[in-house]
Amino acid sequence: MDEERTEPEDGTRARFPDYRFTLANERTYLAYVRTALALVAAGLAVAQFIRQPQIKTLSLGLSVVLTVLGLVVALLGFVRWQAAESAVHRDEPLPRLRIPMLVTVGLVVAGLAALVIVVLG
Repeated sequence: MDEERTEPEDGTRARFPDYRFTLANERTYLAYVRTALALVAAGLAVAQFIRQPQIKTLSLGLSVVLTVLGLVVALLGFVRWQAAESAVHRDEPLPRLRIPMLVTVGLVVAGLAALVIVVLG
């Protein structure tokens, strides 16, 4: 069977790749969604359960960092999914991956804040 071809809006040729690449890309996107949900849930848990007056500001900051990080991971995960899907369909190299560095920095900041809460709380 011949490969179907379509013309994208920007005029470049697109092709339909092996479906396994699309499914792998979708699984990666769902991993970003799970990570984002876990970060948002952690932010809500901190806001709900860490309420000692002496560390209220720090726990609020940690909650905000985790929640914002979760929102950013969700957004960037979608952007990454779109870019990877487009690259696969155009038979181009995948774009650089920057999300892991963002998550790492965010988790280091959150971990340091959590350590301070443990020590002071």
